[in-house]
Amino acid sequence: MGALLVAAAIVATFVAYLDAVTVPTREVVIATEVVDPGTQLSSMDEVAARFGTVEVELQEGEATQGLVPADEVEALVGRTVVAPLQRGDLLLASQVVADGGIEGAHVLSFALPRTAAVGGSLQPGERIDVLGTFGSGETAYTAFVARSVPVLRVTAPDGGAIGSGAEITLTVAITAPGDVQALGHAVNTANVFVVRSRGGEEGTEAAPGAYRAEPREQGPRPEPAGPLPASAGSDQ
Repeated sequence: MGALLVAAAIVATFVAYLDAVTVPTREVVIATEVVDPGTQLSSMDEVAARFGTVEVELQEGEATQGLVPADEVEALVGRTVVAPLQRGDLLLASQVVADGGIEGAHVLSFALPRTAAVGGSLQPGERIDVLGTFGSGETAYTAFVARSVPVLRVTAPDGGAIGSGAEITLTVAITAPGDVQALGHAVNTANVFVVRSRGGEEGTEAAPGAYRAEPREQGPRPEPAGPLPASAGSDQ
């Protein structure tokens, strides 16, 4: 009887040890082939052709925040991939977005200095407002060109790392033909810069009209080399 009690205690201790050292796991979505930005997942067949599921271990304190759980794979239908994926990459929720007008959109790329593109910190999946400054001198004006534009890809012009040069190339998706024309015109004729959009997918925040700097409305400019006004020199 004593031997049985000792054996039972050993088994209980062993089971408790296994519970303590067992690493929790979770099944998440993984890419099973190369998936390019802009890929639209219009059906479950297209999802199944590009993605599968895999069980991953979670270290102590580690969470699956940001990963797409396996039980949400069907929710990928109707979404668009906005980041390049290699085979074996775990899928992040930020790497797919609701169509939001991307379906049937025109894809356009343009290069900007990093200082004109939020310091080069933009990521695929973000939305941007595009502005342009047209003309020069007192006739120059700045206006919004396109609103709430989804960013598909951010790269260096030569294909290198984003931090390797002074410029980056933004690849965006634009639905409205008028916005395509406006952005193409601005890229070729104006000084273009972008900001992170605050209007969401629908771009509901109203944009102001064109901004023009008019010095005459800010008072006369002094002429340092010119004569003093008569009132200033009357006592001399």
